[in-house]
Amino acid sequence: MTKETMRAFASGILVTSAVVGFFYFQVFAPFDQPDESKQALTESTVQQYLEEHGLEAVDADAYTKWQKNKGQDNKKENSDDKQKKTSDEQAQDNPSKDITKATIAVKQGMSTQDVIDELVKQKIIKSGDKFQDYLENHNLATGVQIGKYKLSSDMSMSEVADKITK
Repeated sequence: MTKETMRAFASGILVTSAVVGFFYFQVFAPFDQPDESKQALTESTVQQYLEEHGLEAVDADAYTKWQKNKGQDNKKENSDDKQKKTSDEQAQDNPSKDITKATIAVKQGMSTQDVIDELVKQKIIKSGDKFQDYLENHNLATGVQIGKYKLSSDMSMSEVADKITK
């Protein structure tokens, strides 16, 4: 490189730095300064916001306790579901003395609705809509696992769901 080329390169860097500095300090700097018209965040403004939006603030201990209680309630509900059958499930379980047994293959790429359609087709369940509702109400709709399952029509919805989601 020649002396003139180095001087031109250095001058270009100097001019570029000046332009960037101008835009940074003159154009963008006003946005960085705090707006005096904004209200300071205080406990009273937070409380007012919570009341306006129907929310409630809790401390960390109360939240942790609530989470533990929620987990215990979910476990109780799951055990109750397994022990008790609803009248819909009982009606589905034994509509007649004919018990249908089938092996259902859940393959990769199958949607939950595809699996439900196969269960109805194989006469393992009577109502696909009721089974879909059951899966959604128990947060199992996205938990169907790939595999082969031996199922029968005398199984309850919860038993069928337990088999295909584990």
